[in-house]
Amino acid sequence: MITDIILISVALLILIISSIWDLRTREVPDNLTIGLIVIALVIRLIHSIITREYTFFLYGLLGFGIMFIIALIMYRTKQWGGADAKLLMGFGAAFGTAPYFSNLTLPFLLILFLNVIIIGGLYGLIFAIVLYFKNRKKANPLLKKELIKKRRLRNIILMIAVMILISSILIPILTIKALLIILALFLMAYFYISIFVKIVEKLSFIKQLPLERVTEGDWLAKDVYYKNKVLISKKHPCLTLKDIKLMKKNKIRNAWVKIGIPFVPAMLIATIVTILVSIMGF
Repeated sequence: MITDIILISVALLILIISSIWDLRTREVPDNLTIGLIVIALVIRLIHSIITREYTFFLYGLLGFGIMFIIALIMYRTKQWGGADAKLLMGFGAAFGTAPYFSNLTLPFLLILFLNVIIIGGLYGLIFAIVLYFKNRKKANPLLKKELIKKRRLRNIILMIAVMILISSILIPILTIKALLIILALFLMAYFYISIFVKIVEKLSFIKQLPLERVTEGDWLAKDVYYKNKVLISKKHPCLTLKDIKLMKKNKIRNAWVKIGIPFVPAMLIATIVTILVSIMGF
């Protein structure tokens, strides 16, 4: 019981500090992210040695391993930054077993991950909407231009969506009917949301920075060229210190990088929501 409270307290404290750091600088120090992993595993190990319940430590390692695989996929596909991925690994280490007060029927770690995805998606959408209206004078013409450019694709998607809705009327089974309606609405929404996100990303998240402001972990938005040859490809997961040194060596002055949203606050909210939900027993 005490160990669970310590693990939750440490996780929340690190998430709060990391959120402030992320909002201010768009970066989170490794001391915080890796610190969560190490501290969580050390606490579990000490508990296991004292109580001789070594499964408590092993479940922490298992949770870390599962989240490591998921985090690596998210990182390699450029969905999350390095700090977000490391914090997810920390979640695995800290919450490999559910807290003593949890009344959830599903694993605590699974619910936490789902909440991170759902709340993170809503958080990102709200963040993007705010940025869009902040840059609406530039964004509106781009939106109209993109809609005209993809008019044919829009008509195809709308036609498919209408066909799905019509077919749902003919099906008597309510479950299948509901799934078809959701699918049709999703297709229409996805088309407009993808265009919206693309415009916001172009206006707010892709910037040309002087090399002195480029840091390890940044994502390249465009290839870095030297003498008409690709020096560093934007397909790399992120820039390393070796990449930055290579650019300095070849006197590259600027780089186009993709600046992500400060996502750690969403992870903090998701953790708090999961704890509250687990107490209520949904």
